[in-house]
Amino acid sequence: MNGEKMKTSKVFSSRIVAAAFICAVSLVGAGCKDSSSNYDSLLFLVQANGKSGGSLPADINYKAEYLTPPPLDQPSGIPFEGGGTKGKDGRSPRPVYAPKLQIDPQAWMSSGYQSRSNTQLRNICIPGTHDSGTYGIQGIDENISQTQEYNVGEQLSLGYRYFDLRIKKIDGTFKIHHGSSVSVSAQEVFQHISSFVNNRKKEVVFVHIQNVDSMSDAEHYELKDQLVLPYLGSRMAPRNLGNSVNFGQLWDLDKNVILIWGGGNYADLSQLYWNQGQTMKSDWQNTGNESDLISALRDRIKDDRGGKFYVAQMILTPTAAQIIFPPYWGSIEDLTNDKLDHASFVYDLDREAKKSGQRLNIAMVDFAGPRFSQYAFEACMDVNDLEPRYFTLKSKQSNLCLDVSNSGTENGTRVQVWNCNNTNAQKWFYEHSTSHLRSKLNNDKCLDNGAENWNGGKIVLWDCRDNIDNMRFDFYDDSMRVRQNESIAVDANGSTSGSLVSQWTWHGGNNQRWEKNYETPYFALINQASDRCLDISNSSTANGARIQVYNCNGTNAQKWYYDAGNGFLRSKLDPNKCMDNGGEARNGGKIALWDCKDMNNMRFDFVGDSIRNRINSLYAVDANGTSNGSLVSQWEFKNTSNQLWKKSY
Repeated sequence: MNGEKMKTSKVFSSRIVAAAFICAVSLVGAGCKDSSSNYDSLLFLVQANGKSGGSLPADINYKAEYLTPPPLDQPSGIPFEGGGTKGKDGRSPRPVYAPKLQIDPQAWMSSGYQSRSNTQLRNICIPGTHDSGTYGIQGIDENISQTQEYNVGEQLSLGYRYFDLRIKKIDGTFKIHHGSSVSVSAQEVFQHISSFVNNRKKEVVFVHIQNVDSMSDAEHYELKDQLVLPYLGSRMAPRNLGNSVNFGQLWDLDKNVILIWGGGNYADLSQLYWNQGQTMKSDWQNTGNESDLISALRDRIKDDRGGKFYVAQMILTPTAAQIIFPPYWGSIEDLTNDKLDHASFVYDLDREAKKSGQRLNIAMVDFAGPRFSQYAFEACMDVNDLEPRYFTLKSKQSNLCLDVSNSGTENGTRVQVWNCNNTNAQKWFYEHSTSHLRSKLNNDKCLDNGAENWNGGKIVLWDCRDNIDNMRFDFYDDSMRVRQNESIAVDANGSTSGSLVSQWTWHGGNNQRWEKNYETPYFALINQASDRCLDISNSSTANGARIQVYNCNGTNAQKWYYDAGNGFLRSKLDPNKCMDNGGEARNGGKIALWDCKDMNNMRFDFVGDSIRNRINSLYAVDANGTSNGSLVSQWEFKNTSNQLWKKSY
């Protein structure tokens, strides 16, 4: 379901509103054990005026198209000192920048943990979706029952790996439902998952089937025999691997599905299904108030989990007033868009979890994806340290940058604010696993408060050491606090270059607030036939400058930035200059540099290791030879090494 969809009218008759009000008040007074039950009584009232539910055609061809990411509403434009994405102001927690990543969301586990295969899955951030299959709910109850816009295949392509499925049998067919609202067939969802896990065998997917107590014993076994085993059976990991399972164990067995069962404990299924109570702790707060949600999850995420997986349900449940009155009219989509910033929530909860020696683990959201500037995936990849990105920290009082004095790397070198100059003395990397702020001058040097936990206590550079709280810093929105004493913040003593940075009791002033600006991720493109780099001839920025392959030399003539929002490949020589095929979609059509314009001849897509122009994706960027100066043009794609390119950051 890509693009805009026609929404059910949010105008109710006065009779329906009055009846709904009585219903909603009674629901709130009684409380709800299940997150879907808040809606059911209201649906009883409104479904009489409109058709409930809806489904997609049963004969859809479930093949590779579900492995293609949906179009994303990504920010586009000239690379800026920032290189990040940010949710809209006014959400909670306060929106912060998440780095704009280059990692492939379809392969983040296989690429990110190939060299760290002993990593336990309960110790990483895994993006997940709530009521994952409700994208097919249509009609009068769409507003208050639909929690996802993308189908499950698209959610997988966007990097999400945990799926919350509610299944029941209706008229002889297993369906996805949210309370009494009916979505697509369960078969469709299982087909999407099956396509993905069989094509991406190192991407581990959690399938959580819950709220199935209404099924009969016979239906439990029918679900297993009709859907679970045919579609997922060969990929399912055995339960005896235990909750401490790591990537290597799963990969050695060639398994990548963990199926969690939320129903009865059927003894003969115990090796097939992972029992919910033994496997997972999941926190649902049943509130429509974002402050209450955040406060409760901050407290609960620090509790001892007994070694289980943990699901942080970063979701709001509409209250009676939110269901029947404007501005939300019960719309989970509007409530989520208006109230929550998923990326900030991920950072916030991971920070709190680390205080008890744990990590966030599964971040479950409504309306996954970047359409509403929700960047749960990007934030999860960041807290997993999968794509380390340096950033500057600019004081909001002076617009000066956090700077290592005289670019020194000796232990005890003081830290100051200085005119921002883009040098390594002002670039930092936050390692989430250790909470260290590492300097780009020397990655083994970290920010340190020297255990001086008092007003005026100095901030210096020192050899990084594990398990020492005076080197552990936590970000609270735009402030930095030392783990030893979180009431004290990193503080700029003045607003002129050379003013030292120390610690001071948190008071919220701008000299204690810092703006994080990520480096833009430029990369070289190395041709696999010659090991030479895509290069702008003579470092020219003139329109029509030809592009060639040349010995890799690290100059700006060989550095490119992929502007995913519009498909431009921008040159670091001048970010207003883009790669262009001149409209020549033919064998031998030239590739040159030109002023960036909103035209398809400047839009390129990475398809595997090839680069294709959007005018005709059958043609690939092609190196005409392997020697220095060999021109680059276009040629019909043959998957030969001169048409394949490797990114190098």
